[in-house]
Amino acid sequence: VINADDYYGVHAFKMAYDFLTSEEKDEDVYHYMMVGYRLENTLTIKNDNVDMAALARQVTDRYTGELENRNIECEIAGHAEIRADARLMDIMLDNLIMNTVKYASDNSIVNIDIGVGRLVISNDMDGEIDCDPPELWEPMKKGNSARTGHTGNGLGLSIVKKILDLSGFTGDIAMEDGKFVVTIIWSK
Repeated sequence: VINADDYYGVHAFKMAYDFLTSEEKDEDVYHYMMVGYRLENTLTIKNDNVDMAALARQVTDRYTGELENRNIECEIAGHAEIRADARLMDIMLDNLIMNTVKYASDNSIVNIDIGVGRLVISNDMDGEIDCDPPELWEPMKKGNSARTGHTGNGLGLSIVKKILDLSGFTGDIAMEDGKFVVTIIWSK
């Protein structure tokens, strides 16, 4: 499988081919390969006009089935058009909404509040996070008790953080009155 969202150059494909066709493999052992690149080295960041409310509706629509199965309602309020890379904003929102789908309490409401300088996503959550919430920006970090029984590798919020850094935005993660709250600031 070759994932070619961005083109990494002929050299990358040649290295993969060379590894996969090399004669030096032990026949009794499975060999796997993954090529990874730093996100900032693979993207040309664009400066699009992005309607964040429309994008939030589009992303939440992807998860309609899962949200309905758990009786979770997403309420999107407000509006903002920002200058950012539309692909990165889509990936960011997808990771944030996917987290709410996985970790929000059943029979609850997810609030997505969009304003001129910020986006706030908050949801009720069963259980507690057993770390300082900002630590969840770190790769592979999971708030264990909150993740019990859920699949995931702890990369979603670290991807969001990388997108924020690349976009010149900031973010905060907090627990407030039993709600998991992520705030994204796109203007200073």
